[in-house]
Amino acid sequence: MVTLAIYHFHELGLTELWVGFGSGKTFKEIPIHHICQQLGSQRCQALLFFHAYTGCDVTSAMFGTGKKTAWKAWANFSEVTETFIAITQDPTSLKLDSLHMRRLERLTVLIYSKMCSANSVNEARKLMFTHGLKALECIPPTQQVLFQHTKRALLVAAFIWKQSLYRGPHIPNASEWGWEWNARTKAWMPYWTSLPDASHGCTLLLHCGCSVACKGN
Repeated sequence: MVTLAIYHFHELGLTELWVGFGSGKTFKEIPIHHICQQLGSQRCQALLFFHAYTGCDVTSAMFGTGKKTAWKAWANFSEVTETFIAITQDPTSLKLDSLHMRRLERLTVLIYSKMCSANSVNEARKLMFTHGLKALECIPPTQQVLFQHTKRALLVAAFIWKQSLYRGPHIPNASEWGWEWNARTKAWMPYWTSLPDASHGCTLLLHCGCSVACKGN
């Protein structure tokens, strides 16, 4: 609610906007107009995608990282603000080989390690894992996985949240934006990656230690 209020504040044409947050002893009134002044117009426009990209109710978060870490990474890589705004306004401008995707990869690398010099997540994965800096589950996602994650974030930010003031918003098919329909569970599931499963892609690395005939080891 607060994120939506910040994004749409200037569009509403108000001079002040207060949002009641919490309940009981934790209830407080948040001055949206003051937050917008502090953030500036560009960050207010970029906030929708940032919130969806770093994890919300319908998009996953980066493993082992939180909003504060992502916010600091954003502050250290301000060029990505332009990308946040551009792809929120035109989601089709996001391509796997686009400047926007390269900036998002660099931001993701900084989220996982502010000291890593790699520009691509695939390169960062190799450096962090082979140098023993992080465990396998604590390194950035692959480029293909990150691309699908970005598409899911765009579906939420650029199509649903952005059109929250519209009476008849146009929402595209989720299968075009990082989701796939599971006929068994009859529910939408994240489409993680177009890459083959590692067990199929690295069969040459899998072998047993049996010297004569395989005994199931």
